[in-house]
Amino acid sequence: MISVPILSENKMLSYTIDINEFLCYYMKEYFHNQPKEIRMTAEKMRMALLQCQRENKALKRELEITKEILNENIHELLEVIKDYDKNNACVMQKNTEMQLLLQDLHEMAFNDHLTGLLNRRGFEKALHRQVNLIQRYTVANNVPFVPPTLLVIDLDHFKKVNDSKGHDVGDIVLKTFAKKLTEVFHRTSDIISRFGGDEFVVLCTNTVSKEQGVHCAERLRRAVEEEPLFDFGGFRVTVSIGLTVLNIKQCTVPEEIDQIFNESIKKADGALYVSKEAGKNTLTADLE
Repeated sequence: MISVPILSENKMLSYTIDINEFLCYYMKEYFHNQPKEIRMTAEKMRMALLQCQRENKALKRELEITKEILNENIHELLEVIKDYDKNNACVMQKNTEMQLLLQDLHEMAFNDHLTGLLNRRGFEKALHRQVNLIQRYTVANNVPFVPPTLLVIDLDHFKKVNDSKGHDVGDIVLKTFAKKLTEVFHRTSDIISRFGGDEFVVLCTNTVSKEQGVHCAERLRRAVEEEPLFDFGGFRVTVSIGLTVLNIKQCTVPEEIDQIFNESIKKADGALYVSKEAGKNTLTADLE
């Protein structure tokens, strides 16, 4: 089998021009001694071939110019694409940096930098979300509403730690206690926060009864009482806890949730005061 090469349009025009030149020369020489009518017909054919040759040469030149223009444009286009890719990479890098910055700002706005727990603002935001989830779950599953348990917790003798051992040791105590909180209240529905200083607030949700919340709070008190790191020889860091419930069953708007929360936090603070007056390391519950 004969292999026929595939020719580009430019090469085909070159071959056509070469063939036309050969035919024009051949016809002029071959028909020179022929009768007049044949010579005239041959001459017309030769002139037509010459015209075709001129047109092919012009077309070849146009193709060469077009090729040069295309090559220049392709080069420019490649440079534009290269610049675009470079700029796009810069934009993507800036977007990534912006997202990381926004994430840092979000953490600074809603999280306590020392313990990693939510701060008060983060707690209030999570509270609204969790209340809506509780209400939807209760209605959707037709189950009795159990109000979540609210704990206000204060570290006993924490000031002594800072005064006698230094703030670095005080920070270790705070971080260790925060870890204890996450171990006791480990469910994703529980909201744990540091309101400031040595004051912590926990919302224990999805409990089957008010007593279950009290049981979790007592488990936390014992865990702190038994923590070796909290024993400083002359004194020990313990916790005093004030506990109440958050009656948000009928709350439908954020303002109502905020009002119930503020009333409940006052009740829990009152129960905490009772725990402090009772000698600290005590849990007091106000479940009315």
